[in-house]
Amino acid sequence: MRSQLLIALLITVLSGCSSQLMNCPTNMASECFRGHYPYKVTYISSPPSARISYANSGVDLGIAPTANHYSSDPEKVAQYMDGQGCQKIAPVTATWASGAQTTTDVNLLCEGPKDYVVHLVRPNVSGIETDINYSVQIQKTAHALTMQQVEINAQRERDEYNALLRTLLIREDDRNNRTRYGLCESTVYGNSVETVCF
Repeated sequence: MRSQLLIALLITVLSGCSSQLMNCPTNMASECFRGHYPYKVTYISSPPSARISYANSGVDLGIAPTANHYSSDPEKVAQYMDGQGCQKIAPVTATWASGAQTTTDVNLLCEGPKDYVVHLVRPNVSGIETDINYSVQIQKTAHALTMQQVEINAQRERDEYNALLRTLLIREDDRNNRTRYGLCESTVYGNSVETVCF
């Protein structure tokens, strides 16, 4: 029963890792086996912080820079290979805060399993100041969150250190008290008390 449950869970996780084009979403990368998803594509935008999505389905991939992993399993990939052995990845659209958009053609991964970069450049249309300001805001927020996480981690380390120090001091005090005063244990037997000191 337990093994059947584990197999069902594994199938659920693995099926969550595949989608229209063998996409392994970044937020599931740890659940997906990297060996089966060695094509990594990082989507970047100029200016940064454009929202990236698949052009055909509209599935959101995140804010650039963002990365996805794609399968190299021959059985799954065969239908997405071109005549030269390049894996085809669906076109993506970058949408900036101003509403400006650009869309790639089908992306070809021709150098085998490795890390690839797809660079999306904003078209020369109005609203560039909005997009630059939004990008700066996103970067400041990301920096602030990073610094907040650094402080949280530092506080956790201080708390762990202080807890360890308190434990060591309690043990040292306990050892000193045993030496100085003796540690005694009393047990009541009816009308009498038996005391044993260590």
